Amino acid sequence: MKTGSRSGRWTPEEDEVLRELARTNGAPLEIAIQLKRSLPSVRARADRLGIPLGFFPPAAERQLELKAKSE
Repeated sequence: MKTGSRSGRWTPEEDEVLRELARTNGAPLEIAIQLKRSLPSVRARADRLGIPLGFFPPAAERQLELKAKSE
């Protein structure tokens, strides 16, 4: 599954999903996949909105990325 299949402006609904997923400690890559946004896009939007994302070591994010691609 490709994470960055969307482009364009973020909607208020997407912002709310981002807030909720971050609140429930969703991994940044999982959030990107669910929102169909790239990981850098999700990180930048969270930063812009002041939403803290949990820290996931690069190796853990890579494992999630590989898992998503195999699905």
